[in-house]
Parts: sequence; C-alpha cells; structure tokens
Amino acid sequence: MVSQADILNAKILVVDDKQANVLLIEGMLRVAGYTDFHSTIHPQDVCKMHRENAYDLILLDLQMPDMDGFQVMEGLKEIEKESYLPVLVITRAAGP
Repeated sequence: MVSQADILNAKILVVDDKQANVLLIEGMLRVAGYTDFHSTIHPQDVCKMHRENAYDLILLDLQMPDMDGFQVMEGLKEIEKESYLPVLVITRAAGP
C-alpha cells in the first residue's frame, strides 16, 4: 500500500516556459507538503532530466515556444517504451 509519506516524497518535475508559473506551482506543491520537486523552463532538458532522475510525475505545460509539450511527450515515450508515462498536462484556456 502506498502511504501518504510515499506520495509526498514523490519526485516531481515542473516544466513551464514562464518562471512565474513555475514558482506558483512550486509554491503550491510546497504548501501541499511535497518535498522532492524540481523545475525547468527549458523543455529541451526534460528527457535528459527524466533519464537521470526517473520522475514519478511530470507537470508539463503544453504551449511553449521552440518545443511544445507534445514534442516533449514524444521524447519521453522513447524513454518509457514499456512503462507508464508520468505526465499531467497543464494549460490554460485562452482568454483576456
């Protein structure tokens, strides 16, 4: 059985091209009690980081310049060929 401590100690990667969004999400994770999270504003670094750290969860922005979230997920699928892809997509609806 997975304990609450196991969940709160999960390795999480936050990926967003806007530093303000990264800081907001990191703050929310911290307040919720998560202890092992990292971040990057460079989507091209995600696959290398996942290979090195085997994240339990990746919070991934879809709309980024140069390399969007879909391209990042294609790269991650090459790493996790026989396994679960630990990604939750974060995006916002267009608006004012």
